Amino acid sequence: MIIRTKYDFYYAHNFRLSLQYNLLYKIIDLSSKNDKFNLYAGGGLFSFINFSYYKTDFPVVSEMLADPWYLVHSGEAALLFKYEYKSSNIFNLQINFPLINNVSRPAYSIVPESSWAGGPFTFFGKTNFFWNSFVLRFNIKYEQKLNNWLKIITQYDFQYSSYSDPRNIKLYMNNFRTGINFLF
Repeated sequence: MIIRTKYDFYYAHNFRLSLQYNLLYKIIDLSSKNDKFNLYAGGGLFSFINFSYYKTDFPVVSEMLADPWYLVHSGEAALLFKYEYKSSNIFNLQINFPLINNVSRPAYSIVPESSWAGGPFTFFGKTNFFWNSFVLRFNIKYEQKLNNWLKIITQYDFQYSSYSDPRNIKLYMNNFRTGINFLF
């Protein structure tokens, strides 16, 4: 006999998509023989959507529980720290902090048995300042240039989003990528 909790019967699938555009200006340029440090500041636009699909698979009943989304459009401030050592090692840290957000989410209600119907999807919702819909994103990237046409890239992205209308939601997203970049 296997003991299972009720959470063993729930499945959640998520689909995420984000688009970002930043315009940054160099505000600090410090260089020496081997080192180069630059600081950029500016702003940008950001859109992020998270679709979730929640389903239950109890032995007797199998139904969809909810099909919510979280959609945010932001006007944001951005900082980019760039450090280059001997022109072959590059380290970047970019921080994006939205100042104003427009958030769209579905209304929540009790799910009627086998007759769930989601509300209409809306591309725009409520506009809030950052203290009512907090979002923080940062990106850390390292490039090792091997020659003029080949480099190795390692990158880590983090995003945290929170919003409390109509119900509290908090999203954490971590992405780690590594790869080879080459020119023909």
